[in-house]
Amino acid sequence: MRQYTISTVEDVPGLIMGSRSAVLRPEKWSGSRFPLLDWIDCGDQLRNGTWEVRLVNMGCSNCLAEIKRCSTAVRHGNRLAFVEVPPFRDFSTQDLLPADGAFLFCRLPEDRVGYARLPIKITIRDGTVLTVDAPE
Repeated sequence: MRQYTISTVEDVPGLIMGSRSAVLRPEKWSGSRFPLLDWIDCGDQLRNGTWEVRLVNMGCSNCLAEIKRCSTAVRHGNRLAFVEVPPFRDFSTQDLLPADGAFLFCRLPEDRVGYARLPIKITIRDGTVLTVDAPE
């Protein structure tokens, strides 16, 4: 697994916390409140309506392929949010996609070390996780 950064989360299903690290277990999120809402810089916007969320990192080749795929695909009328996971690069997800307002660009903070396989595809409605598609 690659090392990424997330912030402290207390007793949330699918997040295993250590003193300075966390392991994301998104397969446990379905049917629960999206556990990263309070830490994503655009979490308030994701609390309402249906969103297709992609957790990505710019150093991940599979993430870059997912970003490019989404830039040309119509997402069933749902809104699409890319959540960039640290470590951050000199360019962001926003630099790769058209600036037509069709996408929301967000980031997780850089204050704790976490581990996850990316990209993670999540569908949420009104802050609740409906589906998760994560690499194994």
